Amino acid sequence: MKTFAAVAAAVLAMAGLSSTAAAGPSAHFVGRAATHAAHSADGTLYSNQGTDTGNAILSQNFEASMAAYSAGAADEFILSRSACITSIDVVGQYFNGSGPADSVDVTVYKNTNGKPGSVVSTATGLPYGNGASFYVKMPPPKPPLKGYREGAYWLSVVANMAYMAGGEWGWEVQSEISAREANWENPGGGFGICPSWDTITNCLGVTGDFMFSVNGYFGNCRGSNVLYNQSGNDSGFGTISQNFETSLDAFDAKAVDDFFAPAGGAHLKAVKVFGKYHNGAGPARDETVTLYLDNGGKPGTVKKQFTVSGVENGTGSIYMPVPQPYPPLIGGNRYWLAVQANLDLLSGGEWAWDNQTIEENLPAMWRNPGDGFATGCIAFTPENQCFVQPRGDHRFILYGTFDSARDLAEP
Repeated sequence: MKTFAAVAAAVLAMAGLSSTAAAGPSAHFVGRAATHAAHSADGTLYSNQGTDTGNAILSQNFEASMAAYSAGAADEFILSRSACITSIDVVGQYFNGSGPADSVDVTVYKNTNGKPGSVVSTATGLPYGNGASFYVKMPPPKPPLKGYREGAYWLSVVANMAYMAGGEWGWEVQSEISAREANWENPGGGFGICPSWDTITNCLGVTGDFMFSVNGYFGNCRGSNVLYNQSGNDSGFGTISQNFETSLDAFDAKAVDDFFAPAGGAHLKAVKVFGKYHNGAGPARDETVTLYLDNGGKPGTVKKQFTVSGVENGTGSIYMPVPQPYPPLIGGNRYWLAVQANLDLLSGGEWAWDNQTIEENLPAMWRNPGDGFATGCIAFTPENQCFVQPRGDHRFILYGTFDSARDLAEP
């Protein structure tokens, strides 16, 4: 096995850099990743969890000043029959720094002549768990897709992280080659090698496949009327989103979270939010639901607002049908959803919208115009800037009808 110093010096020499960590990134690191276990509640559709070679190959988007060194890694996986992918586990490690990555980009490619071809699906800025060995929950496939047909695909996982802040992230290599050998590319040419996809043997002199698992279940993705699902990863915390009695107007507050409309467009017909009552048992008189257009990463113009008495489960989770006309959602656009319980403190207590442990898309936001809670968040502000307790996004599901026929991705 090559030593780190030898490989780093060779790669950095091609890039016109010295072999010291401070001089610039390296494309290859030698050192074994920590023990890693898969996390998915669903089954394993494909697994490369073989013999760790101790090699980690760079797969990272750097800051703009070092964009020439941004590189991608990909490996082939095969589905034995049509399936729904719900999460991935990848084995990796940080080097020339200790991370953490800001987020992860995941792309599935068609197989074209034994290399990654056209994009089947891509999701950027995804949250992850499990430290340097990423566990990533995959978003539902965007219509018209409802899953993946049997066949060969390529998976690419790229960490988003500034070199000066966190160093580098590498995808761990196993000695076994399960399908076609892993590929790598450095489109910006910073390393002077492999500007397009080629095997890691040809690019970096390391032979093997990357270590990962693709998780999910066989068959089409469940919930054909589910437009968007962000209901997992309950943190046990919630954020007040409530219209109080007049004497407590200073405490009126609203939480809001973003989502993307399915690629083919859709019509929203119902909303379910997960929440809890405290300082009382509720229930709310009714709920006000507001759908906002996006305005530069914040809630903008109101697209639709309505007040409805939702169906409660007795603990604070509420299902709310949307009155006609059903609002159309333009495919691929970002929207913001706000749900506010209309409830008097003295008669029913408070209602809080559940937070996740993770963020999906942009951070959830909150406002308290009267500043009764003394946070200073009188306009919509990311919740982590309003509260001491860290929190992720809110838990909700959107239901409706898709505007285009649903189909399966093909390899």
